[in-house]
Amino acid sequence: MQIKRSFLPSALAIGILFVAFNLRAPITGIGPIIHILKDYFNLSGGTGGLLTTLPLLAFAAVSPFVAQFSKKYGYGMVMFAGLILLLVGELIRSYTGIAGLFAGTLLLGVGIGIGNVLLPSIIKKEFVLHTGLMLGLYTLSLNIFASISAGASAPLTERMGWRNSLAVWIPLVLITLFIWLPQVFKRNHSASEPEKVILVNDKGLSIWKSMLAWWVTLYMGIQSFIFYGLTAWLPSVMISKGLSAEAAGNMTFLFQIAGLPTSLIIPSIAYKCKGQQTLTIINGLILISGLIFLIVSSSLWHYILAVTLVGLACGANLSLAISFISLRVSTSRKATELSGMSQSVGYILAAISPVLMGVVHDWTLNWALALGILVIASGMLWLIGFKAAGDVVIKS
Repeated sequence: MQIKRSFLPSALAIGILFVAFNLRAPITGIGPIIHILKDYFNLSGGTGGLLTTLPLLAFAAVSPFVAQFSKKYGYGMVMFAGLILLLVGELIRSYTGIAGLFAGTLLLGVGIGIGNVLLPSIIKKEFVLHTGLMLGLYTLSLNIFASISAGASAPLTERMGWRNSLAVWIPLVLITLFIWLPQVFKRNHSASEPEKVILVNDKGLSIWKSMLAWWVTLYMGIQSFIFYGLTAWLPSVMISKGLSAEAAGNMTFLFQIAGLPTSLIIPSIAYKCKGQQTLTIINGLILISGLIFLIVSSSLWHYILAVTLVGLACGANLSLAISFISLRVSTSRKATELSGMSQSVGYILAAISPVLMGVVHDWTLNWALALGILVIASGMLWLIGFKAAGDVVIKS
């Protein structure tokens, strides 16, 4: 019996990491080949940006309801359903026409959105003594496969076409479904006690009226605004500066992989600090400096330095955003609900970025102003992060 008890958390940890492998790769693989899809389907810059924006809109739409479904059916079953949606979405996106390209992208976004909300709260509930470590491994897993997808997308497209390049992640979803299957049948996944779905603060107000919850939500949204804007258009920015499509893809790979160290380390540091203001200040300076340097740089080594700085900062941003969801609440149920709020509103903000940057580029015919928008957003993130990083929790 003791062996079984010790095995189940390990099986759950492996399942969480495999789910995380799937939560960014289907999106980050679009950016390096978006110019190919634009030419193939004759898309404008704004319409092309929708391929990155649609998953974010799906995240926003599904996030408020995940806590309710998890309470009713258990997080194991809900996550399994999310993986099924992700699988079907990837199939439709890869092997149908232009309508299927957008419909499949939206559907896989719903599946990913379920995982985005559930995993941080599962970690808080099931890994009480190692929350910081597990959050670090979770964000590291997100970034590793985001990096692989960004770096492999262009070469795979050259060798096997864009359809098979997008579909290359389907076997990983199938493997994850198999690994996650035992979690569907675990009895402790069902809701234990009836509980209000709406979080309240110490004055009995809805979480939507909690200023702290809004700071966390805005931090999640603006960091996603910056990340997904770069994910969608960094390859095109690099191509406009004279790099080849393959070199631009490599630069996007560098952007993703540079965030690996911070995504692993930051959650553990955050959990050891009473407040995280120092982390947000340092990270804000790195991000703003990197983006400005990217705008003004004109040589390969300067590009490498700028992209590395921005990647380091974006990896830390994501880790902090996810950590705030756990640090600013007292229970796993509250973490699920705050996660739903922060990701629903937050990803609406994030969804604006790829389309806005594409439209601004079409209007100005260069990327300086579009990147300048990200600099302004980084300044806002810096200020908001200071508010979200205080050593306080939303009380019930």
